[in-house]
Amino acid sequence: MKRIVRILILVVVTAVVGVGIYHFLPPSEAGQHAVEQLASVHIFSFGPTGYAGAIPEREDDFFTIVASRHSSHLFCDLYERGTPEAKLYAICGLHLAPGDFDTYAARFVQETTNVTTQGGCIGNTIGSAEAVSVIKQGAIDSYLLLRREIERARIEYERTNRPAA
Repeated sequence: MKRIVRILILVVVTAVVGVGIYHFLPPSEAGQHAVEQLASVHIFSFGPTGYAGAIPEREDDFFTIVASRHSSHLFCDLYERGTPEAKLYAICGLHLAPGDFDTYAARFVQETTNVTTQGGCIGNTIGSAEAVSVIKQGAIDSYLLLRREIERARIEYERTNRPAA
């Protein structure tokens, strides 16, 4: 019984130390670089765009931040430094991460700015209040589910259609 208690204490102490160390580590360099890249974008989009239907690099930057250590801090930094389109990416990221979504979404709505968006080949301009409303209605969540399914299908396709060695 004493041995189980000691092991349990060791596990708890190790977990607390690990969380403490993680908390004091800076955001990842890849995440910081992605913030720098995304801060100057002038088009907001998720999914394929343009005639070729390619995924823009800005979306890759967004997901780099999502996967980074302290992503919510990086998204807050992106909001403070970015164009209106970058701020919208930041709000989307904060919607996915626990924390400051409501605060930053309210600030963005108060700014009453317009955002240039693109879906496929179609460009559009929407107001900040409409953009936040779309996020709250689950557009980002729906896209993430679709993106995961597409990625699974791509991996499965590559696995089953790999040339024999």
